[in-house]
Amino acid sequence: MYNCVDGMLKELFSTPPAPEAQMEVKFNYHRYRITVEQNGNAKFVKTG
Repeated sequence: MYNCVDGMLKELFSTPPAPEAQMEVKFNYHRYRITVEQNGNAKFVKTG
């Protein structure tokens, strides 16, 4: 998963928005729902 999305997330979070924006990215990957928060924390939830 890291190799597939690292470049996209690095670009997206390289100049993050203000804290009040509360940005996060959610996507599915190999039966997981993945959430990456503005502070860099990631959550993986198995979907099936």
